[in-house]
Amino acid sequence: MCLCGALSCLCPSRPKFLSRKYVDLIYPLDGSYANYTAARRFDVGDFGVIDKETGLFEKHGSIFDPELSISDYDELTQLISLYSEPKPDPPSTSTHLKSNGIKQMGVTGGINVPDGKAEWKFEFGSHYGAVLILVQPYSTNLCNTYNLRPLLQFLEEKHILDDQVIVTSVTHCPAYAFTISRGCWNSVTFSLIGAYPPFAASAGIYIKNSKASGVHDIGSQPGVIYTPLLRLGTLKEGCLRTQYRMISTDGPVKAVSDTVDDMFEPYALPWGPLNEDGEEIKGRSHGEKST
Repeated sequence: MCLCGALSCLCPSRPKFLSRKYVDLIYPLDGSYANYTAARRFDVGDFGVIDKETGLFEKHGSIFDPELSISDYDELTQLISLYSEPKPDPPSTSTHLKSNGIKQMGVTGGINVPDGKAEWKFEFGSHYGAVLILVQPYSTNLCNTYNLRPLLQFLEEKHILDDQVIVTSVTHCPAYAFTISRGCWNSVTFSLIGAYPPFAASAGIYIKNSKASGVHDIGSQPGVIYTPLLRLGTLKEGCLRTQYRMISTDGPVKAVSDTVDDMFEPYALPWGPLNEDGEEIKGRSHGEKST
């Protein structure tokens, strides 16, 4: 929703490539891709592509789906069964990410008691900026497992993962809010009411007071799990070419010990520097200063 109040807005505060601009602002903070449509759930092991125009992750499948290759269903099922399902980390109370140039003006209250209330106030600088509030977020990561390599090699040999990026870590939460502002030294205040572990159905998060010109999104619907952040990776070249045995009647695959870092390269932004409207600046690369 645009801060002018319209669900679909053509006002000057909304650049053409707004979702890509949002991803571009959040990514440098911790290497995560911000999910502009956080109500769309994703999980570790999902794979797909990043739309270079919108910055949105387009899911094509999951490495843990045995129906990826119907003709190899039984073999895939056994390979998948060797992998220990990752357990999410314990949730934290709340956290936030803010892009460069934004000042946090204050935090009041707390959300660790019944009927807890909390407020966060931020002031934007002269340029576009983004703030993301996460309530009781928890992360799930691909395990440092010794049984992931055989599955990945099998999928690679079938060319199922060609030109795909894989979700290696995901952040879920029961409530979130974000604002993308065009700057102009404006401010925004987020207010959270009635949120305490576990997140109460009566709780909610909303923008209490905003002088920011831009776009915001809020999610706190009871029973919904949101996915505001993803970490994506691509398989390192040659990382799967050693110590792999196919399944035999003698027992399960005997695999080597691997970490996710051994097998994946972080997926960098697939575009160059963007201007204020989210359009790519031709002839420049990331890290290059404008003149």
